[in-house]
Amino acid sequence: KIAICGGTLSGAALARVLSSSCAGKKIQIDLHKSLHDPARSKAHPLCEYEPLSFAIPDESESHVRDEISRWMTEEWVELCGSEDCSSVGVYDDDTGSYRSTTTKRDEGTVAYNRYQPTRGFFTLIDNLIEELPSDIVRISKNQLIALESTKDKSNRWFLKDNTQKQHGPYDMVLFAYDATPRAARKASFKQLLESALPTSSNIISSLARAVSASAMTVIITFPKTNKVKTSQIPFDSIVFEGVPALRFATRNRLGDAASHRGMRVSNSKNEDIWTLVATPEWSYQMRNSHGGKWNKQAVGKDIVTAFARCVGQPSIVDQYKNVNPPFHWQGSSSLTKVDHPETPPFSYDADASLGFCGDIFGGQGTEGALSSAMSLAHHLNLQNREDDNTPDLQSSLPNHATNWVTRELKEYDDDTNSIFGTFTGREEPLDGLDHTWPTAVDIANGKVVNKADSLAKYRKKRNNKPRGPSSNNRSGAKPRQKR
Repeated sequence: KIAICGGTLSGAALARVLSSSCAGKKIQIDLHKSLHDPARSKAHPLCEYEPLSFAIPDESESHVRDEISRWMTEEWVELCGSEDCSSVGVYDDDTGSYRSTTTKRDEGTVAYNRYQPTRGFFTLIDNLIEELPSDIVRISKNQLIALESTKDKSNRWFLKDNTQKQHGPYDMVLFAYDATPRAARKASFKQLLESALPTSSNIISSLARAVSASAMTVIITFPKTNKVKTSQIPFDSIVFEGVPALRFATRNRLGDAASHRGMRVSNSKNEDIWTLVATPEWSYQMRNSHGGKWNKQAVGKDIVTAFARCVGQPSIVDQYKNVNPPFHWQGSSSLTKVDHPETPPFSYDADASLGFCGDIFGGQGTEGALSSAMSLAHHLNLQNREDDNTPDLQSSLPNHATNWVTRELKEYDDDTNSIFGTFTGREEPLDGLDHTWPTAVDIANGKVVNKADSLAKYRKKRNNKPRGPSSNNRSGAKPRQKR
């Protein structure tokens, strides 16, 4: 019996490949969808995050391209390039000009196609989960709060949800987290893995070099400017070059996308709703850590002013309203990835029967999420697991600095993928480790950690409750109401 933790793109892909490979065998898979904030019961517009589109280069792995083609056949995604689909561009502040990066088919360059999920990324993930074979895969919607080993020597696991219900026992527990689209929160994965210490140490250590950046962010709404109420901004997603207070801006979709993210917005066609994100370098100047007070309104206005200047609409500064208060977004973008193909893009500890996949290994975004999930599924080799001649599963743990590289900026990268480099936007050692997770840093540096609960203070601050909120279900998320 296998547990997959995370109703994410990589989690859905992992469940699909594993379920197809174990058809006709006595294998049951439980997919636990809900790993949201350990101390919030509502979706957050940034911590549950989706971009408008994604790009897949022609040189990507064949099984990744095949999966995208399958989504096209199901009409879950559409090819960008038409007026009805999202457009992507780059603004150069030195020249004051734009160039389109929606798609590229020119000779001598990296060719790629861009796709847009028809009803948003979260609806795409829901579709992928709904198609899983019900005779093999069981879906659980309760928030998970703890991972506990069985009391015997069978090396099996129980998962506990926020109703205190115990699931299992499981012969194998697999985690699936993606930074983009972000359908689960890394904090909940930290909480589960720390609850299984010290057995989970190798998996935690393998995540210690998955480094992310912090950036100041604001979500705003403002009136569309002309009589026919259409936007005068030339692209739906824009990367800004040479503008410290603004790295990218993305127009927000309404409907499914807004409700999944808990956005407090009306469905008015007269309003434009944008997410604006600053560079980590500028964000560091405003606030160099995630502790202490800061002037949210002043920071937010500076970002909006930069946006209004670049798009040539100074009236936005006087007309905009905050959809969400200015937010210091920890983990806005993954800066690293494993050195694939030299290093497999996942983590698996055969002794603990624990595994982890996601775009934090394969490279942020859809391509990396699918590559990681499919690579882990191939490694597990379930279709031959009952064969006596099949070799025992081996560990694959990217625990060393040589296993990781800095994610490079690609020509087609937009949204959170446009944030890259080695600077995290935080005051911390530049040693290639994720200092937002002290437990992982300690283990990576050789310390033996038998017990940890990094989120205890955060949970107490939010709701004064033990591990996990009272309820959380992304599929039933609704926009928050004004009080």
